[in-house]
Amino acid sequence: MTFVLFGCTKDEITPRDYPRIRTYSVTEITPTGARFNGEITFTSVDIVDHGFLWHTTNSVNFTTATKISLGPKSDAGLFDVLLDTNLPFGKTFYMRTYAISNDNVVYGEMVAFKYTQ
Repeated sequence: MTFVLFGCTKDEITPRDYPRIRTYSVTEITPTGARFNGEITFTSVDIVDHGFLWHTTNSVNFTTATKISLGPKSDAGLFDVLLDTNLPFGKTFYMRTYAISNDNVVYGEMVAFKYTQ
């Protein structure tokens, strides 16, 4: 005789009082710049600043990186900016998104990019 037991549990959704953010691939990479792309996928709070951080090392944070601020944002959605700078051939750079609320700083994933054409 075989017994099979099944159980169900209900997933409990935990409210989050901070934004959720994603970093997308860098596009339009040329010797004179690149397009940074990101998205705020959810927010239940006002965002006082959002944008991109980029640097030549993979230690990308507010103390090491160059910041491109896009200012406040009140809702979720895509955002991008065209970086206007000289990019040396073959040099790897690192970029990530950020969002700041009154109580939290949230970073997106880090992506690497380089000019190779």
